[in-house]
Amino acid sequence: MVKDYVLGKLYPEFELKSGKRIVSAQNLKGKVVFINFWFDSCPPCRAEMRGLDSLYSILKDSAAFEFISITFEDNPTIKWVRKKRRVSFPMYSTSTQECQRLSFGCGYPTNIILDKRGVIRYINAGGFRDADKATQYIMEVIKPKIVELL
Repeated sequence: MVKDYVLGKLYPEFELKSGKRIVSAQNLKGKVVFINFWFDSCPPCRAEMRGLDSLYSILKDSAAFEFISITFEDNPTIKWVRKKRRVSFPMYSTSTQECQRLSFGCGYPTNIILDKRGVIRYINAGGFRDADKATQYIMEVIKPKIVELL
């Protein structure tokens, strides 16, 4: 199982760009990082959007927290998704291969939490198709794990 292999290990090096903003494994050291992998045709990915946006809204002002959402979708699709799903969290586009590498081939959605040293403390693949259940999981399972590390 991938979880057993990656938990407690350093997250791989990466660099993502969105406009003028660049995030990398190096410039995220010292922050608790939540990473989400998604694509628009994925029903559980869509179901998570509202809950993920709530999570982002609650934690975005913490200087010790970074939220990264990664997809292989192109920038016009990202803009459309942001508008249609009414989300404000940062989204980054990269290749399908890079999504697979950074999500350890776990599929979609995949959610990962890194501690301040860049060590993987949580990973989960798959999700609910129901938005209420997805939001409940995000708030009752993922959010406490992040808060504990802050």
